[in-house]
Amino acid sequence: MMTRNAWMRARNVALTGVAFAAAQTASASFILSDFVTTDEGWTSNVDSWQESAPRAGNDTGYLVASGDGTITPEAWAAPKFLGDQRAAVGGTFSFLANVIDPQLAHNLTRYTASVTLYSGADSITFAFAPTRDLVRTWGSFEVDLTASAWGVSTGEFNGIMSNLTGISLMLASDSTFAPFDVGFDQVMLTPTPGAAMLLGLAAPALLRRRRS
Repeated sequence: MMTRNAWMRARNVALTGVAFAAAQTASASFILSDFVTTDEGWTSNVDSWQESAPRAGNDTGYLVASGDGTITPEAWAAPKFLGDQRAAVGGTFSFLANVIDPQLAHNLTRYTASVTLYSGADSITFAFAPTRDLVRTWGSFEVDLTASAWGVSTGEFNGIMSNLTGISLMLASDSTFAPFDVGFDQVMLTPTPGAAMLLGLAAPALLRRRRS
């Protein structure tokens, strides 16, 4: 039988757990750029802008990175994706991509989508499988935010996620001709609820253990 003092101690522990879980959940926020009306602070190594003209069924807005065909356009993440994102470890990073204006207008050229995470002078890159299905067509890409998915040690991955100074998206051609215009949309950083949710679920059960 639980005494009143023991129950009060258990209650305080449970409430502390709820507060901790709430703080963890708040720090691991879902982050989205959908480019409906603006570029949301994204930049590029070439000209870039928010576009609303429908492309391949997308009529809600997207980001265009437009080059001259000599360099591969890259898109650089808005500040809201940067900083300490360790709470997102175990979640996913995803986006849509489209080769809007290729130099070679046929399906023989393959394109490789990639994501690079930067932390100061350090960086890691995840490259997706090359595909021919991106010319004027939106493709969907998603990578787990885990050390194993990126092929690095846990310490290295967590170190980069603790201080993200840049995230770049790229669509590279396997030919000598870079695409003129590429599009990106629905860029999402999705955390996993993880231990914080488990702790939040366990706390109410603890509170129910009252003195009989």
